[in-house]
Amino acid sequence: MQQERDFSQNINATFEFVIQNFKPLVRAVVLIAGPGAVLAGVFGGLYQSNMLAFGNTPSADPFHAFTQVFSSDYLFMAAFSLLAYVLAGCTVYAYVIEYEQEQDGHISTEQVWARVQKNLLQYVGALILGFILLVLGGLLFVLPAIYLMVVFSLVFVIIMAEGLSPIDALKRAFYLINGNWWAHFGLIIIVGIIQGVFGLVFQAPMLIITFLKGIGVLSGDLQYALVGSTVLSTIGSTCVNTLSWVAIAFQYYNFVERKEGRGMRQAIEAIGQKQTPPASGGQEQY
Repeated sequence: MQQERDFSQNINATFEFVIQNFKPLVRAVVLIAGPGAVLAGVFGGLYQSNMLAFGNTPSADPFHAFTQVFSSDYLFMAAFSLLAYVLAGCTVYAYVIEYEQEQDGHISTEQVWARVQKNLLQYVGALILGFILLVLGGLLFVLPAIYLMVVFSLVFVIIMAEGLSPIDALKRAFYLINGNWWAHFGLIIIVGIIQGVFGLVFQAPMLIITFLKGIGVLSGDLQYALVGSTVLSTIGSTCVNTLSWVAIAFQYYNFVERKEGRGMRQAIEAIGQKQTPPASGGQEQY
């Protein structure tokens, strides 16, 4: 895990890790973040259904339009989507850290959940800090906000790996990314594009139903179809987001090795610690 990697090696390592750990990793994400994703999908489907119905019967009352757009379904959808996103990200980083520390490579959902619980408050605090920085960066025009968000993407894995507070993790992120900002920015963009393509597979049913309903090809009450397709989209997107989080985790290890050489130091310290089996007949050979 802790080794220097160039851009292509980081991409390859991300996909290899996800493929090799697909079942236990996805199981942990679904069990921990799945309930929030399902509820987000249910309220999202209800919201879509109500908005389509509202579009067919427009009202001249602007207040009525406002309450329809920002309805209780929308607020619940947003809240549960945020909950699922936080828990999924925390779960993936916890899994990667457990994998790096576990000797036999067997990671249980219970192990992951224990680490999630241990770091969840710090993770939420980092989200609040990130929102404040995003607002401040936006007030200073777009480029500072982009720069800060790329740096900030490392904060969550740092919290999980090193147990730092959000402020200390942000300082650590600035240190690690110094001289590597463009490489990290490129990684986020490329993995994000790949992730978006995979995500379309899960979003396709919802998009098709919404489109056909909007142009009048489908009629009648499609609430159940919209709820089901939105639940599929939400759960699928939550699992697909795993790619970005794993890529950022590998980038973190890459930066740590470049700056501090932890992996090399551990390898040097291990020299001489392994016991050499005796030669045949119990005689030492020179």
